[in-house]
Amino acid sequence: MKKLAIAALLFGVSACAPIQHTQSLEMSAATSGGLAGPGDLIARVNKQRDLQNVFGKSDLFGRKTDEGFIELRFAGMNPEGEVILYRTDTNIVTNETTLSRGGGGSFLYGERNGNQASITGSSFTPASDYHAVVPAGSLQIAVPKGESTIPFEGHAVHILAATKTTLRFKVE
Repeated sequence: MKKLAIAALLFGVSACAPIQHTQSLEMSAATSGGLAGPGDLIARVNKQRDLQNVFGKSDLFGRKTDEGFIELRFAGMNPEGEVILYRTDTNIVTNETTLSRGGGGSFLYGERNGNQASITGSSFTPASDYHAVVPAGSLQIAVPKGESTIPFEGHAVHILAATKTTLRFKVE
């Protein structure tokens, strides 16, 4: 019985992958058409990582926790005809793990000795998790007149047309 439990534990540890960090592009309904006014969101990249389990690997069930986001917004045009964009990076620092999410739990251990069986239990209360939003200052980006493409977190933002109050764009 102990060998089976040890084998199951080793399988569980080896089945978990290393922690992965991911990013996903989000487009709002207002900007998916490629039209923005001053202050409107052009694109947002959400950052996540796998929840860490008790063995320091990623959660077996694929659960994730937020690590922050990066936004690109249209601000208008300056007198020189440059398109002004603002990039804002917001980081989230958290100690969230699989044990801190979702309340406490219990472990039951069974043992059999001949015709006798006994079950003992152990319960735990998870450590409280925290999430701290750490905003960074917005970075102003002045796109020179004649420039039409700027990189943004692995994507390309193509400026199709711009006035002081309107930006037509496409994100690839």
